[in-house]
Amino acid sequence: MSAVQLEAIDEHRDSVSRLFWDNMLIGQPLPFQLTCRTQFEQFCLDWYFANSADSAVAVKDGRVVGYALVCIDHDSFHRGERRNLARLVLSLIVALVTFRANRQSIEFYARRLRDSVSLLASRRQIPDDVDVHAHVNIDHAHHNGVVARTLRDHIDGRCMSLGRRGWFGEMNAVGGSRVVGLQRVVGHVVSVEPNHTFSWLLGQPVSRLTTVRTMTDREAA
Repeated sequence: MSAVQLEAIDEHRDSVSRLFWDNMLIGQPLPFQLTCRTQFEQFCLDWYFANSADSAVAVKDGRVVGYALVCIDHDSFHRGERRNLARLVLSLIVALVTFRANRQSIEFYARRLRDSVSLLASRRQIPDDVDVHAHVNIDHAHHNGVVARTLRDHIDGRCMSLGRRGWFGEMNAVGGSRVVGLQRVVGHVVSVEPNHTFSWLLGQPVSRLTTVRTMTDREAA
């Protein structure tokens, strides 16, 4: 079997987009066509491709099987996020007034807004000196730990080379699963909050787990 290789994300926008949508719902695609799909993807991904130096994709047998989108500059990130959010909101308003927004999408965006508010509370549990964040996404067929550890080690490497104390991220879990595994592979789970959007879509409780990994955790492991 071939090893997992890391590559820069720049040449893999289509593959990252595919994985983003295929795994949107914890390993599944959304069960409906999302209104303003393009603008939503831009909101979620565009900043990382414009500031791609710290991110990476995991490639196995010539196929992208995971990615780590890494941010080391939150001021720049929030500026880009605000611009892309304005574009998304404007597109949604146009879709609403022209009756082109489907009911599931309206519900999706309403619940995402509710989750965004609770996300602010979760992030208050993150130490101030942990100032790198990462979004990790892995193809469902490669959840054997190898890809996850490869991407985790990449993020660790960026933190160490930049002299940063550690990084944080959010992951979703059905019920109470994944907490022990996450703490073993990543670090400390500092907050567990309901994911209202995914709970609605899956018809069962889904939690958003905020995790913090410091370089002290790496040394201890």
